[in-house]
Amino acid sequence: MDASQLLGGKVALVTGAGRGIGREIALMMAAHGAAVIVNDIGASMSGETTGETPAEEVAATIRAAAKLGIAGLSKSIALDMQRFGVTSNCIAPFAWGRMTSSIPVKSDADAQRVERLKAMKPEKIAAVVTALAADAAQDITAQIFGVRANEIYLFSQPRPIRTVHTAQGWTPQSVLTTAFAAMAPQFIPNERSGDVFCWDPI
Repeated sequence: MDASQLLGGKVALVTGAGRGIGREIALMMAAHGAAVIVNDIGASMSGETTGETPAEEVAATIRAAAKLGIAGLSKSIALDMQRFGVTSNCIAPFAWGRMTSSIPVKSDADAQRVERLKAMKPEKIAAVVTALAADAAQDITAQIFGVRANEIYLFSQPRPIRTVHTAQGWTPQSVLTTAFAAMAPQFIPNERSGDVFCWDPI
């Protein structure tokens, strides 16, 4: 198949396509034959007036730290729309862009971290998104992929890892002293991406 027609006949709506990751996704999908609708509200990172309404400011707040909600929505779409041949996947992108450029640099370690982030180009993410939109990926759905430079990750999804029960039922006190205490060894640490991905992007 001609690479320029990988997405021939498809229509892609790319939000936030004016800059960074969204821009690279829009450009690559268009280069591979998709008709691309570009949408970007042009919000300023510095808080300057851009014509946004208070409602849009609320929406922007909701869209921002609700990433797990996006994964949940994607899963629901994958389940509900499967019978219609609709696929839904999530991308966890690692890339230098408008949002990550606001990371404060207060130490040499921060400066080194920022330099590593700058090496992660948005176009790396666009390749995976474009591939997922192709007919050859029609059986791939309900997945969460990560892209960091030249690395592609398949992320695990929430599954029960520990259970506790009591025939008498739970009270707040017994939850604290028994349930939480039993589960504590399996608690997930409160880590940043740099704590989990402890090697430089490849």
